Amino acid sequence: MLLQKATDLAQRLSIGFETKSGIPIPTINIGTGKHSYESLSSTAEAATLQLENKYLSHILGDPHLWQVSQKVNDIIDELPKLDGLVPIYMSSAHGTFAGSEIRLGSRGDSYYEYLLKQWLQTNKQQVEFLRRYDETVHGIRKWLLGASYPMNLTFIGEIDLYNPSVLSPKMDHLVCFMAGNLALGATEGLPLRHRNGTLAMDLSPWDQENMSLAESLAEACWYTYTMNPTGLAAEISVFNTLKTKTKDAFVKPADTHNLLRPETIESLFILWRITKDPKYREWGWEMFLSFEQHTKVEHGYVALSDATVIPPVQRGKMETFFLAETLKYFYLLFSADDFLHLDKVVFNTEAHPLPRFTPRKSFLIHHSPAQGNIVSLVWQKFLKLLANITANKTPPSEDSVKLDVSTSTGLDDFDQDDYSEDETEQVEQESDPINAEDGDSKVDGLNSHILKAFRSIHDTVTTTVQPKETDLP
Repeated sequence: MLLQKATDLAQRLSIGFETKSGIPIPTINIGTGKHSYESLSSTAEAATLQLENKYLSHILGDPHLWQVSQKVNDIIDELPKLDGLVPIYMSSAHGTFAGSEIRLGSRGDSYYEYLLKQWLQTNKQQVEFLRRYDETVHGIRKWLLGASYPMNLTFIGEIDLYNPSVLSPKMDHLVCFMAGNLALGATEGLPLRHRNGTLAMDLSPWDQENMSLAESLAEACWYTYTMNPTGLAAEISVFNTLKTKTKDAFVKPADTHNLLRPETIESLFILWRITKDPKYREWGWEMFLSFEQHTKVEHGYVALSDATVIPPVQRGKMETFFLAETLKYFYLLFSADDFLHLDKVVFNTEAHPLPRFTPRKSFLIHHSPAQGNIVSLVWQKFLKLLANITANKTPPSEDSVKLDVSTSTGLDDFDQDDYSEDETEQVEQESDPINAEDGDSKVDGLNSHILKAFRSIHDTVTTTVQPKETDLP
């Protein structure tokens, strides 16, 4: 019965994807099917049904929900970005980004969250999401990181697309999901140590950096709780970067409310499972006691209009995500490690655990094994060459971008028996970048494209280029 209800709801919502561009509209009446003709959706809205739709498609064996969700992914992948960072609005009429605000908080958050999680959910079959996630983390490091004074807390700020060098030190509580997301990306949900304390895995330098960033960001998020007399964070905190002030962050009068949000406790749960550092449980327990003291009422919990004063001003309203997410993550923080293994499930943006699975190959026509492995090799080479270009300020040579032709590319091992005749024809047409007839020619043609791409990267890295209005319609 629950599966029938989920399917019925998903089908009703899928009407929202029936736009000229494929980018869904923001509002729909699921009873009548009527909807507004608003042209702008938040980027988070447009890109945050993917985990749910893909899982439903998988268990139903019906590709429709997968396809409408994947189309949104494909459209976004083709649009211009600032090192993986994107504006917080999209036009469903034109299939483009709109506006120039870039942030990981409201209207943008779960777009970034689902990049990594779609790769993990599909048992790492959709490697393009790892590429996009890594590109985005590179962009976050380049453009959005700031440090407070005097404690040198690491925060993620906001920028304007047309003036990205100016960082606003404002951070939504929503951004605190990123600490857990970075830890998941670095470890894929596996613990860093065995029960006896010995290392369970060797992280690459890139993953070590991201794990360190995850822990630093969690510390900043925890500070937004302890800085207030209630022990609870405000909706938005502004970090201080001036040496003339002595407090690391403050809250503007319009942002003092606390809506019982889950993002910080979510990250503390993930970091506890991965690091086993007891401070994450200690912080979580202190946070729970503050919720109990200041937000609990006779029949539930209430949001606060002002979390920066004692006694706090209560709103008399409890958001649904407090039960679905916040309390669930508190429970998980203190649960046994074998309850919902982080390397077996992914949590959607409302904290519902979904199992990881290997998709039907027919669902991956646009991302065949051959194409996926090439993309993976290209991406590894990209990371190395980007570091070279940045360090040496010289364009890459033709030899340096060539891929080795071997069965590791998947071109020789591609099993056409897994596809119908029609599907095989479509795979051959779409996975062949130069319409060649043999594997060697395919890779040689791709090498040519890679060389052009990296020379373009060289021009971008070595020349100061500000985004122009024409870059994003």
